[in-house]
Amino acid sequence: MRMTLARWDLQLLLWLRQLSFEKDLHRVAKLVSRSGDGELYFAFALLALMTHWQSGLDYFLTLLLAFAVELPLYWLLKNTCRRNRPAEICGTQGEAISAAIKPHDKFSFPSGHTCAAFLCATVTAQMYPPLAWIALTWASLIGLSRVLLAVHFPTDVLAGAALGYSIATIAMAF
Repeated sequence: MRMTLARWDLQLLLWLRQLSFEKDLHRVAKLVSRSGDGELYFAFALLALMTHWQSGLDYFLTLLLAFAVELPLYWLLKNTCRRNRPAEICGTQGEAISAAIKPHDKFSFPSGHTCAAFLCATVTAQMYPPLAWIALTWASLIGLSRVLLAVHFPTDVLAGAALGYSIATIAMAF
């Protein structure tokens, strides 16, 4: 039986969602997701500025440029694609699912948290290579947490990761 991408997306979401019913994992997923709300990006940039002035300034300006491109592009994609969030789609397909947190906006695709996390992680990995594995692991966990909390489908997260990586790569070229 051939499975459509939408059906695969839903099946993977439901399977991952079963994992998140573990109380401790659910709590950790909420904390990880919250770490991607935006405040840490500013904190990372300030820390870089305070500890390594020149490379910190380059880091800050690269993030600033990347986010200046990412935010409007992300909003354009999200409001053009207008993909409903998992709770809305699953409700119409007979699957009982609800989001574990209140999303910041209405639509699901692409994941803004994952996009921003991969943007920041990509710039961090390039400019501070010893921190690459930490930054990329953190970004990946943010994406996973968004699925576990049922605010995104896996493909929303994959698209967000690809978009964040791409924008960061382009910004670093300048």
